[in-house]
Formats: sequence, C-alpha cells, structure tokens
Amino acid sequence: MLYSPTVTAIMGLNGAHDSAVLQLTRVKCPARKAEYERQELRIINCLIELLDTLPDEEKKSVLKAIKVEMQ
Repeated sequence: MLYSPTVTAIMGLNGAHDSAVLQLTRVKCPARKAEYERQELRIINCLIELLDTLPDEEKKSVLKAIKVEMQ
C-alpha cells in the first residue's frame, strides 16, 4: 500500500516514540531519563502537528493503522 509522505512520516514518528518509551523504561540515570522524556515530547509534538494537516477521515485511518487509543 502506498502512503502519502505525511502518513509515512507519522508512522516513522510512531516507531520513534515507541523506541523513546522503551528507553525510558530501561534508563536509571536521571539526566538521561530527562533527555529521553524531552525527546519523547518532541516526537509527540511533531506527530500531532502532522496529524493536524490531514483530513479527518485520513486522520482516523492513520490512527487506526498505528493503533493509537484516544483517551
């Protein structure tokens, strides 16, 4: 399946977010933990900004594809 560059970027950011969260669970050093938390926030910010550029139906489709649960 072919995706637009925006959707491809969102999927990549989702993977980067997963990696950042995994690192957060493993790190013990407070300074490194703070660094990973900042990275996670930057990644989520970029992901949200890109999602906002998509039409609603495409946004729902992308969120379903990356299995994001809206709370």
